Amino acid sequence: ISPPIAIDYAATHTLTLHLGSLYPPRQHPLFETWSEAQVNKVRRRLDVALNGHPVLQASVNVYGSTPDGVKIGANNLAADVTQPRFTGQIISTQRLGAHPPTVPAKWPTGPVRLTLRLPVGMNTTPQPLISTGQTGSGDLLSVQMLEDGKVRFIHDCWGSSDFTTEPLALSEQPEHTVDIEMGSLYAAADSTIPPQLHRRLAVWLDGKLAADIERPFNPATPDTVEFGFNAIQASSASGMFTGSLIKSERIPSRPPAASEEVWGPIALTVRFPVDAIGLKEPLISLGAFGAADIIFVHYIDKTHIQFGLDHWGNALKLGPIVEIDPRSTYNLTFNLAPLYPPKGHPSSRSGQGKAYDPSQDAFQVQMDERVVFSSAQQAYPTRTNQVVIGRNDLSAASCRRVFSGEILSQKRLIW
Repeated sequence: ISPPIAIDYAATHTLTLHLGSLYPPRQHPLFETWSEAQVNKVRRRLDVALNGHPVLQASVNVYGSTPDGVKIGANNLAADVTQPRFTGQIISTQRLGAHPPTVPAKWPTGPVRLTLRLPVGMNTTPQPLISTGQTGSGDLLSVQMLEDGKVRFIHDCWGSSDFTTEPLALSEQPEHTVDIEMGSLYAAADSTIPPQLHRRLAVWLDGKLAADIERPFNPATPDTVEFGFNAIQASSASGMFTGSLIKSERIPSRPPAASEEVWGPIALTVRFPVDAIGLKEPLISLGAFGAADIIFVHYIDKTHIQFGLDHWGNALKLGPIVEIDPRSTYNLTFNLAPLYPPKGHPSSRSGQGKAYDPSQDAFQVQMDERVVFSSAQQAYPTRTNQVVIGRNDLSAASCRRVFSGEILSQKRLIW
């Protein structure tokens, strides 16, 4: 739906419509000399102009049609959408012919800012914002409206895992900006792009950061980028964005937020859930997708748990069964090799008191000073900004996405 448009009802107006269903099927001889990008562009096109000024533009799904199925000024198909007939006066109609759209010699690449209005009404089905690549080898970033007036963003990487941001509160303004940096918005063959940008997913809603993490992406070319349309036919979202996509524009890449490197063991005070029997939930995630270590807790019954390690690509390791009182709180200490700086790092030093030696047991978990898990498994390299508490943002199959108990406190310990 377009935004409201000022109009003089006494004047004569020219309305120009480009719609994908006004074109023949892909196999038609018309498209014989067209490129795949040109065909896709016109078959998904919705472009309405009033007196030469664009008023509604989008990429949309359309049904196939035939010339004799096109009715002007009449609606014989969907009585619940419009009145049966246009009650103004149609002075003349004209077919403009089918011309291949211009395909730029050099496609723009890099981060994008979308200015949009979200769909009216409550529809919790995720809706596409950006699609890159092809069906079976593509990526989709979608937005999901939640019942509490918040939204969250979902990245679907075909052949890999999904990632969902934490919910964000919406401002009351009717229009919103979404700034998006996806690795697949850069041409895969462009060697001038730093490798970390090919792996970066960063999303800002009205200037507020929703996520800035490393993610896998399928290789894509700039001509496969679609806004507001699920061109890769991912099952994680609807076919098209039903709000108003007002503008899309390229923006510069933002540097990652500066963060101080903080090293050392982590201490948590937790209360375990009582309704998660048989499940595994994350306590600490370290590393990046495909190269991560996750410490999780397995709830055997209401009073017994196990701690475990998911070292990506290896079998799960489980510690001994531990008895708990679900009404009590517990102090957990995580002495994990990735929480310490690598050898030669300026932060490498001896702390006060007895220091933990990560070379002996790469992973050690204590509960109220009792060792409840240890493993000499070699850890994946981890940066300080890749340590996540209480969440499995990497969509590892070993455990649920979020710890459902209570984390009452967390801190880094002196080492």
